Amino acid sequence: MNGMHLFLSAALGWMWVSQAPAISVTDIRGKMHQPLAIRAGTLASVLIFVTTECPIANAYAPEINRIIARYKPKGINFYLVNVDAKVSTRDAAKHAKDYGYTSPVLIDRKHQLVRASGARITPEAAIFQGPNLRYLGRIDDQYFGLGRRRARVTQRDLRKALDAIVAHRKPEPARTEAIGCFIPKLQ
Repeated sequence: MNGMHLFLSAALGWMWVSQAPAISVTDIRGKMHQPLAIRAGTLASVLIFVTTECPIANAYAPEINRIIARYKPKGINFYLVNVDAKVSTRDAAKHAKDYGYTSPVLIDRKHQLVRASGARITPEAAIFQGPNLRYLGRIDDQYFGLGRRRARVTQRDLRKALDAIVAHRKPEPARTEAIGCFIPKLQ
């Protein structure tokens, strides 16, 4: 390693990117994506884990769409990740249409992205810079228990984390506890 490389590594410590095997997942249109790959002009990729049947994840669709509209122009890529290995492509596509999702909807049949992020709940969001996980957790604090919803959101955790990424800072906190439906185990 040369001196400049060491300097940049130390100066950008939290942004240091290691080479990891690429994860390829197919979307509902049959297109292959590598959501953790580093792309020029992209600050980060956000994976939002959903299923067609989770009422809490479905209730978040309007907020997810607002977040995508706000941060996509700032260099953030978004992927909805359907984690139900048994969902048909047709049902996942209908779900995406019904809830107005415009970003790619991936079907993580082998739970490759679930394992890479450590996600356990839908909806749960993971922010990656290349293969490096920067944030994992809730979208906001609207739900504070199953079936228990606040009248007004007080913490917008995913937006706060994305604001940090856009400002080239480390998101704090890096983890929050999501409330929703458990990601179904592979059988």
